[in-house]
Amino acid sequence: PGVRHPNIICDCCKKHGIRGMRWKCKMCFDYDLCTQCYMNNKHDLSHSFERYETAHSQPVLVSPRQNLTRITLKGTFQGAKVVRGPDWEWGNQDG
Repeated sequence: PGVRHPNIICDCCKKHGIRGMRWKCKMCFDYDLCTQCYMNNKHDLSHSFERYETAHSQPVLVSPRQNLTRITLKGTFQGAKVVRGPDWEWGNQDG
């Protein structure tokens, strides 16, 4: 959330300034996907990708997804900051 890749266009949905993670194909020249298109298998599953978490982060190599079982991700992510929302009614009772 809040992360943007300002000069990158998703080659599938054509959104400018990809928000969230950027997925760069290692096999195709200058081919990028937004997370939604990557997760919806909008490119060749036999290709490996580089995942960029921010515009200036080092890429993480992601192996091809062909023939892999898909699972539903649930819960929060390591390092996530959890805060009380505007509807919290119980003060600071939990410390």
